[in-house]
Amino acid sequence: MHPFFVIVGYIGSVTLCLSFIPQVVKAYKTKEVKSISTKFLVLQFLTTILWGIYGAGFVLNKDYHGLPIFIANCFIFICLVFLAVAVYRFG
Repeated sequence: MHPFFVIVGYIGSVTLCLSFIPQVVKAYKTKEVKSISTKFLVLQFLTTILWGIYGAGFVLNKDYHGLPIFIANCFIFICLVFLAVAVYRFG
């Protein structure tokens, strides 16, 4: 794979991870979670699990170009756990 695409994959993964941090921080600072849809959380959990499996398939096949997908989805899964806990505690 051309290095340009690998770099773009890593940049995209980092950007995706960073996009969830403000929501998690806001939920814990304000304790306001009514605007977070449980359907959104469920669909995001499902999405991260499926994309995580997809990325793991690359890694297990010794094709490390799927590593950004795997890492990003693991991080997002963790953020979603924090959001789900916030919804449960503050909702």
